[in-house]
Amino acid sequence: IGSATLQPSSKQVLDEVAGLLHGINNNVLVEGHTCDLPIHTFQFPSNWELSSARASMVIRYLIENYNIPSEQLSVSGYADTKPLVKNDCEKNRQLNRRVDIVILT
Repeated sequence: IGSATLQPSSKQVLDEVAGLLHGINNNVLVEGHTCDLPIHTFQFPSNWELSSARASMVIRYLIENYNIPSEQLSVSGYADTKPLVKNDCEKNRQLNRRVDIVILT
């Protein structure tokens, strides 16, 4: 809970996604999400900052490691407003802590 650090498994997925992004000229929206547990830390005063930071870390990784053009990328943080599943157990909360990559048309 409360982290925007990319895990090794996330980097593996991003490595594959980066290959796909190099072949397109579309804009890409990276959306950050959290579960419904409130956060109040110095680094993340709310789930809004945390969700935006998660998305920003993905963009930073794509730019620094794969030279994806920054003008092609944008960030959106949704906090806990768009859960995939109900936040009724820890397993579901983990599913809601995510980043979605949306290729825009």
